[in-house]
Amino acid sequence: MSYSPDKRWGYFQAFSLGWVMSDEVWFKNLVNPNIVNMIKLRGGFGLVGNEVGSPFSFLTQYAQSSNRILFGENMASNVGWYESDVANNLQWSSSKQYGIGLDFGFLKDRLTGSFDTFLYLNKGDVMDMTDDMIRVDILGMPNTPKINAPYTTSRKGGFEVSLNWQDKIGKVGYRVGVNYSYWDERVTRHSSSDSDWWTPTFDNIGKRPYVTNGESITYPYGLKTNGLHGSWQNMYNSLLHANNNMTLGTPALVDLNGDGRVNDYYVFNAEGSTHILNLV
Repeated sequence: MSYSPDKRWGYFQAFSLGWVMSDEVWFKNLVNPNIVNMIKLRGGFGLVGNEVGSPFSFLTQYAQSSNRILFGENMASNVGWYESDVANNLQWSSSKQYGIGLDFGFLKDRLTGSFDTFLYLNKGDVMDMTDDMIRVDILGMPNTPKINAPYTTSRKGGFEVSLNWQDKIGKVGYRVGVNYSYWDERVTRHSSSDSDWWTPTFDNIGKRPYVTNGESITYPYGLKTNGLHGSWQNMYNSLLHANNNMTLGTPALVDLNGDGRVNDYYVFNAEGSTHILNLV
């Protein structure tokens, strides 16, 4: 119910192909089957729909104002209403997803594993924007949202490797494995008139305030810290941020240039990617 009746249905296609190379006659004649049991190549492509918006967000909506309006000869106080959302053509966002993989089994399937790589091209995801960016005067009405919702496009890619070993010692069977994953997501375009877009709130201890075109979404923004405050004495001898309720266990802020101050001007970008290692 987030979209108008003519935009509620989406058509998204996908396909995949696989080839068990080890089943081919020429492969069996070329490779010892006791060493290489299975080699499989696979790949796929799909269009995936992502729902954006909230129920009935395609309709013009009104909200009750916290301010009172005075009307009439006696200036009676009345509840005021304002136009909070404007009718729009919001519809499904889309994602082009590519994937290539390899499965293998060696030594009579005692050693097995897989390698997967993926790429997601996302288009049309609605962003959180500050009021001055997403609101514009319409027909003389202030603070009315733009008809076209802001959106962003992003690119997410990565790979995953998995290795497993299973065997028996006497009558006891065992299995060990390791899995490693890497991924990164970058903004490629957004509808803001500025080069950056900002989130409505900013936590000085680490939430990212903005994203630039071509930059990774996983980059953390914030003030540099050095451990946690473990005692009140440590806190009294340290720099504290005036806009936060500092207490034991909160991060200890670092004065980067030694001027005795820590504020929003010291926010920095720690570039990085996401790595995950699992043992099973």
